Amino acid sequence: MSRGSDLAAITVRLERDGWLFQVGEKRAKLLSDPLSLDGDAELADALGISIGDAWKIKTLAFKDYWPKDLQEVRRLFPNIVSEDLNVQLLILSLFSTKLKDPQYRIWGVIVESSNSAGKSHLIKEVIRPLRSLENGEELVLEFSRLTGAYLERKFRNADLDRRIIFIQETENTPSQLHIVLSEGKLKIGIVEREWKVHAD
Repeated sequence: MSRGSDLAAITVRLERDGWLFQVGEKRAKLLSDPLSLDGDAELADALGISIGDAWKIKTLAFKDYWPKDLQEVRRLFPNIVSEDLNVQLLILSLFSTKLKDPQYRIWGVIVESSNSAGKSHLIKEVIRPLRSLENGEELVLEFSRLTGAYLERKFRNADLDRRIIFIQETENTPSQLHIVLSEGKLKIGIVEREWKVHAD
């Protein structure tokens, strides 16, 4: 498997039932996590090669991998059962924060359903890839609920551009949040009280 012609003809595609590797004339379907050690062993067994060669094939295949359509992007979230349309809509909206031009970004998503319908699981799985640091700051800011006073003090003059604010209970969402969503920043003046202690 170390020949250049074999290694040049490697492709990978995510299908509904797993990752399909095409290596020359050979095909192999991986049901496990392709980036795990189990994935190396499974690919080696399917192609009849060593684990080292399987790792090399996997590395080359994913070097240029990019989902070919929204269906394939949706399959990147196997922990979410069904909910195909909802997953696709969330992906389109949340990942629009990566667009350079703000006018093309979607500024908010409200997920509603009955109690214990899996709303939190759906959202947390979709935003999991975005839970990373960018320039030392969290991309996802998660709250059970949010008050206007906290928002004003915590994010005073803060740049929330391309940040995701995940609020689990939005019934009493403060009006200040609407300004943040439309302007990207919340600029306010706050009166600070100073306490002085006099000793006799």
